[in-house]
Amino acid sequence: MNCIACASNKVDPLFSLKENSAYTVYGCHDCWLEFLYPQPDLKTLDMIYNGDYYWSRGIKDNYENVKRMKQATFSWIIDKIKKYKKEWKLLDIWCATGFFMDIAEKKWFDVYGVDISKEAVKKAQSLFWEHKVFNSSIDDFNIKDKFDVIIMTDLLEHVFDPSKTLHQVKSFLNPGGILVVLSPDAGSFSRKLMKKYRMQFKLEHLYYFTDKSILSLSQNNWYNLIYNCVWIKKINFAYLFWQSKVYKLPIISYLIKFINFILPKSLKNHNFTMKFGEKLWILQKPF
Repeated sequence: MNCIACASNKVDPLFSLKENSAYTVYGCHDCWLEFLYPQPDLKTLDMIYNGDYYWSRGIKDNYENVKRMKQATFSWIIDKIKKYKKEWKLLDIWCATGFFMDIAEKKWFDVYGVDISKEAVKKAQSLFWEHKVFNSSIDDFNIKDKFDVIIMTDLLEHVFDPSKTLHQVKSFLNPGGILVVLSPDAGSFSRKLMKKYRMQFKLEHLYYFTDKSILSLSQNNWYNLIYNCVWIKKINFAYLFWQSKVYKLPIISYLIKFINFILPKSLKNHNFTMKFGEKLWILQKPF
């Protein structure tokens, strides 16, 4: 078995996935990429990405709070993007219900989105022109437009072949266009601290990247890696409570449940800054 990022054969099993011991997390000793093997089949993933996938995170019951929280994070991301692109055509791949598209449009981007969830796309289409939001996988996505910015938030870790995805996405970019990737960082402090109990170790997460593995993937697909930083999120206890119901962690889930019980609503919905061991990488297509 070889690493899909750097092609090293120095790959070893690390531990069985807590959610399902039939799957094992492997690690590359050269670029420190971590990945799930065997990969779940399409039928298994389809069961995960059903109509409840987005709603289970509190969006359905606390829509405005989740929107306000996520858009606070997305504003931070757009500030990073604007250092390289000011007011251009943007494609949000894995756009979900359109929270990022909404805030990007308000900051003068011409926005488009695509997602595999029919329910999420329907919601996004209610906020934007129908012809700007598409229900499609990346493999089947076909659009004549070219974009100056493409953003993939919490996406690259979900795809079967990240190198193939990066190659496909590059065809949608104008020369000099940028691809913004946000994903869990296998080299983070929280990964080292939580080990196999880390919340991001899920059946639908097939890969866990590092700076070195992203650099290798970028070079393999003729991108220039021009920027990276720790992904800083806005979060609140109401959202953490919903997350803890879906992804149960020893002690932490009970602690969040207790805090959520004693806090008044105003504090439950109050955003604060937190790092979850995730990173932002910006890749540029050559001119």
